[in-house]
Amino acid sequence: MEPTSLTLVPTSQTGTDPPRDLHIPPLPKRGPMNACWKQAVSDWQERDLSRSHSVALKDWHPTWYSGANREAFGVQYGKRKLIALEFLDR
Repeated sequence: MEPTSLTLVPTSQTGTDPPRDLHIPPLPKRGPMNACWKQAVSDWQERDLSRSHSVALKDWHPTWYSGANREAFGVQYGKRKLIALEFLDR
């Protein structure tokens, strides 16, 4: 899966403009299944500049994945959040 990189709608009315390079990095396609969920948890908790992931998903402002930007990031963000929180709550 390629990184989501659609045109973001500015949210300057709230002062929460997303970074220009904002995207959700793809998960590994090959290898052990636990590598995928571990990467999803890592993406939730930490930024990873080597993958151009400049803001941890847990730190995203709601306007970055909802409203006008919902199409670009809403579903992927929700899936990553679900995986991460299920793992972290155990």
